[in-house]
Amino acid sequence: MGFFDVLGKIGKGAMNSLEEFNAEFESLKIRFADKNEDELLRILKSGDPKEKVVAHRLLKEKYGYSNKDA
Repeated sequence: MGFFDVLGKIGKGAMNSLEEFNAEFESLKIRFADKNEDELLRILKSGDPKEKVVAHRLLKEKYGYSNKDA
């Protein structure tokens, strides 16, 4: 197996991981879309890292939060 074959497999694995993360991100965004500001802040303080990213993004979009606010 050549160097470029291995490099191609690594790149393909990274791309698959990125696609999985994006799908999970969109799923969480849909699940959290109807949550109010207090619920999103609670998730931001106590959720798992992926949930925190989505909660912060929604707080920015819906309520104008910045990185300093949340």
